[in-house]
Amino acid sequence: MAIVKQAYEYKDVYVSLLAYLGNVAARIAAKYSIPAPTVINLDGYPDLAKLPKGDLIFVGDWTLTADGNSYGDYHQMLLGFSVVNDPNLMKMETKYMNELMLDIARRKPCPTHIDIMKENGTEQVGVLVFSEDYETMSPKVTNSRVFKSVMVNMLSPQRLLAETDGANG
Repeated sequence: MAIVKQAYEYKDVYVSLLAYLGNVAARIAAKYSIPAPTVINLDGYPDLAKLPKGDLIFVGDWTLTADGNSYGDYHQMLLGFSVVNDPNLMKMETKYMNELMLDIARRKPCPTHIDIMKENGTEQVGVLVFSEDYETMSPKVTNSRVFKSVMVNMLSPQRLLAETDGANG
C-alpha cells in the first residue's frame, strides 16, 4: 500500500532560497573579485534605514500557492539587489543583475533549479524550477540605496512523495 506524505516542509523551502542566494553572492564575489553581497530577507526589515551596510542580495514578497488538484506548489517572489555607491549602476546591472538573470532566463539545455534541502541541509527533498515567466522591476531609490529586483515564478512539482508501506509492500 502506498502512503503519500509531504516531501518537504515550508521552512525547508525558505532556508533553501536563502542558501541559493548565498551561492549567487559567492559566485559574484569569485567571478568579479569583489566582496559578496550580504543575503537578507527584505521583508524582515520594515525600516530600510536599518539594513546591513554594503551591498545586499535579497528575497522579498515570497508567496506560496498550492492547488488542491495538482502535486506541485507555485512560488512567486522578488529576487534582487540593493547597492550603495554605484555610479550609473554599473555594478548593479553588469555584475549583480546579469549574474542572477543568467539563472532566471536559462532555458536550454534545461532551466535552472534550486535544490530544496531539509532545514539542516542533509537531505534533498525537492526542487524549485524557474518558470518561463519573469519580470524585471524598475529600480527603487531610497536615501542612499538603489534596489532592483526580478519578479520570478518557481514551481516545485514534487511536493508529495509516495512511500511503500513495509507490511504491504
